[in-house]
Amino acid sequence: MTAVVLDTSAILAFLLHEPGGDAVGLMLEDRAVVSAVNVQELLVKLVGKGMSPIDARRTVRSLHLECHAHSLEAAEEAADLVEHTKSRGLSLGDRSCLALARRLNMPAVTGDRVWSELQEPLAMEVIDIRSISPEAS
Repeated sequence: MTAVVLDTSAILAFLLHEPGGDAVGLMLEDRAVVSAVNVQELLVKLVGKGMSPIDARRTVRSLHLECHAHSLEAAEEAADLVEHTKSRGLSLGDRSCLALARRLNMPAVTGDRVWSELQEPLAMEVIDIRSISPEAS
């Protein structure tokens, strides 16, 4: 498997044993990259599901993700995606993930099926973990 940029939904699928989570587990064994915005989003969601802030941090750190800062340039690149993503309901975290994947020329991995509609307009690869068959992972 090649290096990938993970969206919050993909990481949550792995942590919560949701469909597609096994595929994400395999991706985590290789180079898994994430935006700091998605790490924040992930921590908030884990705490919202009842995990203590300290346990949420430990859980996220145990994944050994390669975390990229959300710099001014990263913010500008993510904002540039609004034109293609607003009508599809994508969040700031979603755009941060997509922008990082574009910048690094890596596939963006998500559990959000609507992202597949973005491959062509954004000229990038999107992997929907929900569409990966269990046999393929």
